[in-house]
Amino acid sequence: MPGYGVPDDLDGVLDWNWASTRLERSLNYWVATASAEGRPHAMPVWGVWLPETERFVFSCAPRARKARNLRANPRIVVTADDSVEVVVVEGTGHAGAGIRHHRAGGGVRAPGHPLGVVAPEVGRA
Repeated sequence: MPGYGVPDDLDGVLDWNWASTRLERSLNYWVATASAEGRPHAMPVWGVWLPETERFVFSCAPRARKARNLRANPRIVVTADDSVEVVVVEGTGHAGAGIRHHRAGGGVRAPGHPLGVVAPEVGRA
């Protein structure tokens, strides 16, 4: 990546476990989607990173802009709400329904929205 100081060779870069740990610890995330026409939309959300499946789950109403965008254009970017140890994950997403999950050891529950749940499948490239 010219100009960003990212080496072509990955020796010495942080491993995936470092990123996954930060995603798992976070409760607040930013989600960026785009409409079918490419109009961007970013919103903070409360969610859960599932390290065992490398998926991110959050709830929203089926008529929320992010849900509508994902139905029209499945591309999504998710980042943990930490501007010092930044983790940004790109992937694709889809809408689901009635999803519930408990984070092991943390007692955190992702509420299943009665009108639907967006469950992006994001993971490392």
